[in-house]
Amino acid sequence: MAVLMTTYDEPGGDAKEARPNQSQTEETTALWTVNSALRSLLRATNEREAVARLLDTVRQLGGQVVPARRADNDVPIALPLDLAFGLDEPLLPAAPPASVARAQLERHLPSLIEDVRLIVEHLRAEDRLAEDATTDPLTGLSNRRGLARTLERLRPGSGVAVLDLDHFKRLNDEHGHAAGDQVLVALGRMLRDELRLNEQCARFGGEEFVVAFPGTTGAEAAQAVERLRGAWAQCRPWPVTFSTGVAEIGASEPLPDVLHRADNALYQAKSLGRDRVQVVGQEGAHEPHAAV
Repeated sequence: MAVLMTTYDEPGGDAKEARPNQSQTEETTALWTVNSALRSLLRATNEREAVARLLDTVRQLGGQVVPARRADNDVPIALPLDLAFGLDEPLLPAAPPASVARAQLERHLPSLIEDVRLIVEHLRAEDRLAEDATTDPLTGLSNRRGLARTLERLRPGSGVAVLDLDHFKRLNDEHGHAAGDQVLVALGRMLRDELRLNEQCARFGGEEFVVAFPGTTGAEAAQAVERLRGAWAQCRPWPVTFSTGVAEIGASEPLPDVLHRADNALYQAKSLGRDRVQVVGQEGAHEPHAAV
């Protein structure tokens, strides 16, 4: 807190209140800035937000933030403290030598950076836990929990496909579970590579996968699955096909009902000989789909 000092103009003169000591005022302002930054950092919800607040604090202390590649050229001498934490190119704090800003950065920034490092590590750990909770460890696709979040964002009229590998148990029995895992991993990789940015897929369980096609009708989703079947035929490590049931989300239809209809269409495809796509209408009627 700033201190008011009492001085006298001359011996015997009246005392008067002097201006606060400038260095104390500057230090008080810097402490307030750093404490405010810490409170703000504790509210950060992701690592980029935490780093952005650190950069703001450097500027509030009177410094600049410069790319490391420029540090030796047209900027004031920079401090050897990376502010980017690996998220972007290295960024350094800078301020002219012997300036107030330089002194404040040298005094407060090292400990603040250490605090940010701990916060970033904590946020990254939380992100890993959240990802692990929604990711299938074998294929790297979303799991059932991640799928639920994806489906919640779908609007009526969007297509949902349920894929199931044909004769997968036979593959495991004849060639071992390593062969089965190889097929699952390859299918997951193919789906990631072939699906468009707005299309999402998940491993629903066992050898069953679900693909969401936002803003795509059931018939259009079936055409997209035919494209996936063609891609799979070119990259599958074992001669294993998959059957697919497709349903289109109806107005106000609960998502479990959509999956149930797509699952029924899948079993219809299985009963018709496997290695095919079957589309179910909103009323439950199965619609034949011709491969293209």
